[in-house]
Amino acid sequence: MITEQYFYATLDMSALLFGAFGLILLYIARDVERWPKGLCVAILISTIARAVVGLLGNGAAQADVSYASVLALSLAETLIAPIPSLLVFAYFVYCSGRDFRTNAVVRIECVLTGILIVAGCLAKLSGEARVVAGQDPHFGPWIALTFASIAALTAINLVTLVRYWKDITNVQGLMFLACFLAAPPIQVILVELLLLVGLVRRYLDQKEEVAQERAHVAVLQMRPHFIHNTLTSIYYLIAKDPEMAQQTTLDFSRYLQSNFEIVAEDGTISFERELEHTKA
Repeated sequence: MITEQYFYATLDMSALLFGAFGLILLYIARDVERWPKGLCVAILISTIARAVVGLLGNGAAQADVSYASVLALSLAETLIAPIPSLLVFAYFVYCSGRDFRTNAVVRIECVLTGILIVAGCLAKLSGEARVVAGQDPHFGPWIALTFASIAALTAINLVTLVRYWKDITNVQGLMFLACFLAAPPIQVILVELLLLVGLVRRYLDQKEEVAQERAHVAVLQMRPHFIHNTLTSIYYLIAKDPEMAQQTTLDFSRYLQSNFEIVAEDGTISFERELEHTKA
């Protein structure tokens, strides 16, 4: 029994520490969008709250505390425990590009989470679930409803993950899969990893956008002078060498067409196409 209590205390302490680290990380990452940041903060705060209540309950179970106090802490833990998993699912729906506030699956999860909380509290109040050491629990309808709710939530999580997998990256999909199957401390770690991956991707995307904008600005700054000089040269060629003027006009037209197409494209340009563009 002591080993079991130490095990749960270690899990709660880990969740507390990683939750605090996640909040610090979110405070530093000020450029995170509103909704993902709000969901992550809610996940971390609810996880910290659950860990604190769990540690208090574990301490109260070992100390000389009244049964009513231990029961109150146990009920509080039952109320808070399913919330992080629900918020993780809402964050997953958001990452898939959907509005979690109006998503039907999220609403079903909210209902099942509410049933899970009520069933868990009634199981402890009725003596079906153990509250203090030495208590002899017995299987009853509230315990059955609790297990059924957990099974339904897990099944919905996995089915929804399969359906929405195409809308997220493979890394996100694997991390959310682990989140749906893991204990709360592991969920916190994985959520923080998802946040870090998102921040790194956002940084790389912004860096690429800045590079593209600089290239476009350089092209726009160069183009008026280049066009002016080319047209001036064609103007003088018309009088001296009409055939050369016609060929220069045709080459310049091809160059402008190729230039506009390249500027409009996204991504990198092959060396062969860049060589053709230079020869034009």
